[in-house]
Amino acid sequence: MIHLHARSSYTLLDSALTITQLVQRSKELNFSSVVLSDKNVMFGTMEFYQACVSNNIKPIIGLEVSCIIEDEIIDFLLLAKNNDGFANLMKCSSIVSGSTNYLEFSQLMEFSQNNILIVYGEGGYLEQALMNENKDECIRRMKLISSNFDDYYFAVSMNDASFWQIRNQLLKICSQELGYKTVALSKIYYEKEEDAYLFKVVSGIRLAKTIEDHSLPSIQGRYIRSLEEMKQFYDEDDLNQTEEIGARCSINFDEFKTSLPKFKCPNNVNASQYLTQLCIAGLKKRLNDQVTKEYTDRLRHELDIILSMKFEDYFLIVWDFIRFAKKQGIYVGPGRGSAAGALVAYCLGITHVDPIKYNLLFERFLNP
Repeated sequence: MIHLHARSSYTLLDSALTITQLVQRSKELNFSSVVLSDKNVMFGTMEFYQACVSNNIKPIIGLEVSCIIEDEIIDFLLLAKNNDGFANLMKCSSIVSGSTNYLEFSQLMEFSQNNILIVYGEGGYLEQALMNENKDECIRRMKLISSNFDDYYFAVSMNDASFWQIRNQLLKICSQELGYKTVALSKIYYEKEEDAYLFKVVSGIRLAKTIEDHSLPSIQGRYIRSLEEMKQFYDEDDLNQTEEIGARCSINFDEFKTSLPKFKCPNNVNASQYLTQLCIAGLKKRLNDQVTKEYTDRLRHELDIILSMKFEDYFLIVWDFIRFAKKQGIYVGPGRGSAAGALVAYCLGITHVDPIKYNLLFERFLNP
């Protein structure tokens, strides 16, 4: 069994759980996999992935996202099955971080590719039908999901509350009649049971309410439960589905590699030779042919580092678009930040600050 939904403190003021707590507590409870599914944001993804790798636990990356469906804004959960699914989650997050804060239904359909869609009962698309014990409406909504998505599960959650335990029985009856899969979903907002008060404090900040305000909700039971605790509240088949889902999700960040185009140099000259030639010519022009040993030594030092780190194409590409901008009358600044410490950039006309005159360090820009 694994927990399929956990918000971290990256879901600002709607969780009291850190990435470290999530991963380490899951490991303490002998879970082999752990899910991070912040709401609308993915800022914690890299920290989460690295924490999982260092703790020898499988990371599963998800996103809780809002979507407008039948004039309602409803939360859904997406879990990435592979790197393509993860890329779609990033697209979702970018969209909902904009002005609307939700996806269109067509976008949810599009970005669900290579992801598993978890449809909430409690707190989601089926909630109102379940609360009203309206079986026909529940079935209608389930069929709408089925007709638009290929990979989906209906979530049984909040089974520790007697109210939802009864309503979830209806959810399971409808799912079984239609041949749809259900899965146990324990929503996690804090680490341990005693942290409920901490979460209440955080919620108070978010809602601008004091702890004494009786309208401030007290959310109990949203901690990382052990397998034994989960067995008390959820059916075995729903718990087994969490394992199946976890096995189908596999992200490998080692596959994400940055690449840089090769700069096409004239006359079959290689990039390192071309960069060196441009820099020597540029330095003579900058100093009106009055080049001193100090400048020559500095240029040689910088080029040695740049060429040894295979950054020659990078410098040539930047030189090329700066040169193009100037020819087109596009404003170009004199340089900013640590790049001003590079004599190579000064020789190429990328910057217009002499780093030797102002005693600027190249190593602040680039070092081995």
